[in-house]
Amino acid sequence: HLSILQKLLHGISEEEMSQHRTYYFILFTQMKACGNELMNPHLDREERFACASVCLQATQQLVQRGNFTFASEYLDFGIRLLENNDGWRECYDLILALYSSSAEVLYSIGDMNRVRERIETIQDNARVFEDTIQAHCTQIDMLNSTFQTDRAIELGLNVLRQLGQHDLPSNPSLFQVFRAHCRMQRFMKGWSDERLSRLPSMTHQQTASAIMIINLIASKAYMERPYLVPLLAYRAVRLTVEHGLCGISSVAFGIYGVVLGCMGNIKAANRFGKLSLRLLDQFGAKQWLPRVYCCVFGGIFPWSEDLRECAGHLQRAFTVGIETGDVEFALISASKCCHFLLLMGDPLPALLKQMKDFDDHIADTQKENSLKVIYHSTRCIVEALMESDHDKAFEMIGQYSQISPSMCSTSKFLTSYWIPSKEILLATIYSDYGRAADSAKLFAKFVNGSANTDIDVPFFYIYDSLSRITHCQTYKKGTIISRRKRRQALRITRSHIANIEKTNVKFNPRTFSGIVFLLKAEVQALKGNTIAAHKHYVSSMALFQQNRMLSMHAITCERAGRLFLSDDQQNTKAIALQYLNDATDSFDEWGATGRANELRQEIGTLRNNN
Repeated sequence: HLSILQKLLHGISEEEMSQHRTYYFILFTQMKACGNELMNPHLDREERFACASVCLQATQQLVQRGNFTFASEYLDFGIRLLENNDGWRECYDLILALYSSSAEVLYSIGDMNRVRERIETIQDNARVFEDTIQAHCTQIDMLNSTFQTDRAIELGLNVLRQLGQHDLPSNPSLFQVFRAHCRMQRFMKGWSDERLSRLPSMTHQQTASAIMIINLIASKAYMERPYLVPLLAYRAVRLTVEHGLCGISSVAFGIYGVVLGCMGNIKAANRFGKLSLRLLDQFGAKQWLPRVYCCVFGGIFPWSEDLRECAGHLQRAFTVGIETGDVEFALISASKCCHFLLLMGDPLPALLKQMKDFDDHIADTQKENSLKVIYHSTRCIVEALMESDHDKAFEMIGQYSQISPSMCSTSKFLTSYWIPSKEILLATIYSDYGRAADSAKLFAKFVNGSANTDIDVPFFYIYDSLSRITHCQTYKKGTIISRRKRRQALRITRSHIANIEKTNVKFNPRTFSGIVFLLKAEVQALKGNTIAAHKHYVSSMALFQQNRMLSMHAITCERAGRLFLSDDQQNTKAIALQYLNDATDSFDEWGATGRANELRQEIGTLRNNN
């Protein structure tokens, strides 16, 4: 076997190996068959180095196919070849690459104990600090995935300080964000897209490493320390402008665009989103595509483009993320893709099928981490909406929030934003506005205390207004508390309308105009103006139907039906029943069979009473 292996190594070029992937398997089979012969210190060291190099190259092919388990086996074998023969002294670069790749692959399959061992070995043997950057990146991801996001952020900031970025605060205040924003606006004045894209290539490796660490911890800070994200984005772009472009500069401009979008500057956000895509193509940096697409199609273009088109690009980001081993952003892409389709009211059975396809690809990755919990919460809400029993649907959400108590106790993003957003949606669909109001309080508190604003917010405005308006109608008319609650509901709903018209309708009227008409209808209904309310309901229904937003169309039809049910005139009952029937049909088409069945029973009772 050793003789066969030696002939193969000398008879096949690296180019032929890369073109014919089966060569790697044949070579590795021969290596394993050689057994201890390859570990013999008297064996020619060049042949041993060549075998270890083959293991490293084969790993790249295996990772692209998502086969992390076999990739780990190849890397382990390559490390054993060099480790027993003073590899850190004789072939430093090769064994460093093997250990760094092994840590990444082990992280992808969730073997955290061995990840720690690999990282410690790299840190003990590295000749310079820059050689530990990749290991530190893996360590940051590992801490985040094991529900230690604060530690991951602190580690990233410490690495940045060692790379010369000393003045980034750990927990910046709103004033520091505002001051940094004003400075950044002055700094970027006069820099056109053409001028930015013609910047020279970056030659300073330490700066490139700093930008990579900044981009790595920005996604973690987005969830736990939102005021830190703008400062990280500004620093990454400033370093790029001062030192030149590299592949990861495309991610830096993408994060900068997300920050500008969150601050309401949609036009500038779109500009830098397009620049980010341009730089991605310019450098051909496929490994950064999932991160760029998550920024651009997950955080920038949704403000102005169709969410379904954005979801299609995020599906590609997921595929490339799995191919390149970027499991973190593959999961983020999958979560955002499914979340956008859920918000747009795509049929739930088709959405569940899409999620099962995603599940097949991530089955071999980490067992449980914060991103998987976020992703599976969307699947949980889809299954709950398709559940035929009302109480069981809410029970599913209640049980879900207990799946990861260790993470729920440490992640403000999950407990105050992500899970409440799903509970609000489910409660609104089932017209349980008491539960919706409770979840809305948590959601609003997180959004108001955050520097970031997501595409969820306009949809939250609907659920928040409906819960407030319905709640104030439970009080006896004419009482002091009734008048106070009514004035409060009108004031907040009008504020929601103004915010959507200013930010969303201006740039994406197709998606958000129907939401504005629905909220205007609710305002008129609360004021007792049935004719004006009906006019706005009809406009909203037409827009939702045109845009195939089945869930919003069903909610609007039901609200119109409730309006006419509350009218004392007998001839309005038939109109109410027609709208409730339309709502039932839309819920059926959407796939929310439980809610559709409840409405059918209610319609039957109303007809019997009449």
